[in-house]
Amino acid sequence: MTPFSEPNRTANRFGPVRFGWFGPNHGQSLLPDARDQVYITDNHIVCRWAMKETIMFRIRRYLHQFDYTRKVNDGYHTIMPAWKSVLMVDEIMEKGKKIYVDDTLILHCQIANYEKMIPYIFGPYTRLVLHGNITWKQAKLLIHPGVVQVRINAKIHLQHTEYADFVEFATRHIRGIWYNFSFYNNAYYNRNLFTRLNAACRNLQDVVITNSSYDSNTFHVTNKYRYVYVIKYAFPLFIAHCGLWILMIFVLMLLSGDATALYYNQPNPPENAFTTICSSLLLFYFFLHCGILMCADFLIRPMDIISDRILENSTPDGCLTTAKSYISNGIYWVVSTCQKLNQLT
Repeated sequence: MTPFSEPNRTANRFGPVRFGWFGPNHGQSLLPDARDQVYITDNHIVCRWAMKETIMFRIRRYLHQFDYTRKVNDGYHTIMPAWKSVLMVDEIMEKGKKIYVDDTLILHCQIANYEKMIPYIFGPYTRLVLHGNITWKQAKLLIHPGVVQVRINAKIHLQHTEYADFVEFATRHIRGIWYNFSFYNNAYYNRNLFTRLNAACRNLQDVVITNSSYDSNTFHVTNKYRYVYVIKYAFPLFIAHCGLWILMIFVLMLLSGDATALYYNQPNPPENAFTTICSSLLLFYFFLHCGILMCADFLIRPMDIISDRILENSTPDGCLTTAKSYISNGIYWVVSTCQKLNQLT
C-alpha cells in the first residue's frame, strides 16, 4: 500500500458490506470511497507534486493528527492542511463512486471539473481548501453548514450582482472562535467588494478582515479574538520545546564538565571543546527556534499553495527578495501585535 493510498474505511462507517450490491460493471461496489484528508485534482502535474513524500510534509502530516498542534499550525487567520491521499478527477469519474470526506477536503480543479465533482463529494468535512477556477455558486455548494475553516485560493468567477451575497456569506460564516473564511487575490476582484466587506465587518462585533499573514494578497475574515486562543494553545508547546532544548544543553554541559567548572569558577578543560561547541550550537538553535515559533504565522506558507506556483511556472524568489519579505513581515508583525495588545488594555 502506497503512502497516499489511504485505507478505505467504508465498511466501518456504513455497516457491513452486503454481497451482491454491485455497479454497472460486475464486481464494482457502489459503496462510497471513505477518506479522512484528501487532495483531489484534475491536473497530472499537481497530482505528481501532491504525492511527493518530503520530510517536512511527513512531519506536518504527523502533527496534523493532534488538536493542539493542528490549531497552532493553522495560526491566527487561516488553515494549513495536510492530506493522506491523492485522487484524480478522471479516476473518480471512471470508478463512479462517491467520495465520503470526514475531515479535510482540498480541491484543485477548473470550473468544468468542479461541476462534475460536486455531486460526487459528501461527508462531514470541516476544513475546505479550493484551488484553480471556480464559480461562486459552486463554492457555496461545497461549503456545507458543518464546514468551519475555508480557504479559497482559486479564482472565484464572481459577478458584480453576487457581491452582496458573497459579503453576507463570508461574514455570517464566522460563528465561533475557530471559524475563518480566507480568499485570494485582491487583483481578481473589484475594489467595491473589499469596501463592502470592510463595512460589513465593522458593523459586527467580533468579526474582522485582515491580510496580515504569510501573503498580503490573501484576505482572512475571522474572529477578532482567535489569536488569543491560538496563543493559549501555543504556550504549552512553546514551554515544552524550551524545556527540551534547555535540558539537552544542561546534559551536555554536565557531560563536558562545563557546569562543574562554572559552579566552582574553574577554567574549562580543553578536551571538552567538542561538547562545548555542541552546547553553543544547541543554544543558538534554541533562540532561532523561539523566533520561528513567534513569527511562524508570517513566515510559513501552507504547503498546498505550492501547487499554484507550479502551474504558474514561477521561479523561486532571490535571497534579497526573500530577506526583504521576512524583514517587512517581521516589522508588520510587531506593529500588529502592539495594536492587538492596545485593544486588550
